[in-house]
Amino acid sequence: MKPLKNIGMRVALVAIFAAGLQVMTEREGGAVIFEDQASCEAFNVPVSLPGVAENATIYGELCRPQGAAPDTVQLLVHSTWYNHREWDPPQKKYSHVRAANNAGFATFNIDRLGTGRSSHPPSHLVTPELVVDALHQVILALRAGELGGHAFSKVVWIGSSFGSEYGWINAFKYPGDIDAFVLNGLLHFTKATFADFAIGTASLSVCQDPVFKFIEEDCGYITNKLGMKGPLYYYEPEAAPGMLEGIDDIFLRDMVSANLLAGSLPYVGIVGPQLPTVPFVVDPETSPSRAIQVPTLIVLGDRDQIVCGPPDGLECTRDNIFALEAPYFGVTPDVYIAPNTGHAVTLHKSGPQTYKVINDWIAANL
Repeated sequence: MKPLKNIGMRVALVAIFAAGLQVMTEREGGAVIFEDQASCEAFNVPVSLPGVAENATIYGELCRPQGAAPDTVQLLVHSTWYNHREWDPPQKKYSHVRAANNAGFATFNIDRLGTGRSSHPPSHLVTPELVVDALHQVILALRAGELGGHAFSKVVWIGSSFGSEYGWINAFKYPGDIDAFVLNGLLHFTKATFADFAIGTASLSVCQDPVFKFIEEDCGYITNKLGMKGPLYYYEPEAAPGMLEGIDDIFLRDMVSANLLAGSLPYVGIVGPQLPTVPFVVDPETSPSRAIQVPTLIVLGDRDQIVCGPPDGLECTRDNIFALEAPYFGVTPDVYIAPNTGHAVTLHKSGPQTYKVINDWIAANL
């Protein structure tokens, strides 16, 4: 396994462009503290993965209300071309971490395998199953009290986009890991027009990228082109203030293994990375999400360009989404549709209301 190279250069780039945006302050031992007094600590969790060197790690930040030891931890699993900062951007009004801590929950906010500060194995080795295996080991560590000295009795998987899909696979491979799922921005259906745009127009190898070419030399990792997060993931008129003026590109933008992306597409109704893509109907009987037997909340923006709207998308109402998705689960899911919101549901002006819905739902169902 090759670690992320030139991490110092990446930190320097972020510092140059994002000076003054970060409101957390470093403390000894890697701990940090939010301005509203939620305490956080950073971890590199060792994971053992087939075919990957022994020193692989998953980076995560454990945050708790100051002085509290909650029994429930939210495992935050970010979307493609993001990292853990999707859940904790510089504008704290739109931080799910902060909202969850203020609601009395702990959060463990991770970088997925191959992204951010987590280990970057050779890109061809990274698969959905390997990502899930790594997070399974993180979950075991959270439950055993190996992170932060407190054993969590309840773990909630909160995913964004493919971060939700890996929750489906976790439920199939490791029943009993998770006590509830919150699945943001993902259905068992994808617009072919979006897939063509995302794969054929909006992405490129990190070796061709003006920033990541200095950080990662494995050309099998890909990223979104600078300036493309708006048409990819936002209903732009309602994006969180400042997000599309640079914060997304500078602070949240990251890379993903092309092999991981290709392996993830069939679960959401896309044939593969060759263009033109052809959508197909995922068989509910074969979807790993059928293994989910615990409370489940599906959250979708009504302007999510991956599934909603013409020429080949859905009218994203609650009734329509429930009718589509309910057959894919072993329980009856709840559905929340965020108004005037695109794919990145937590990074729009509606974000604070969406966080409240999520945290209230968790409190009611656990």
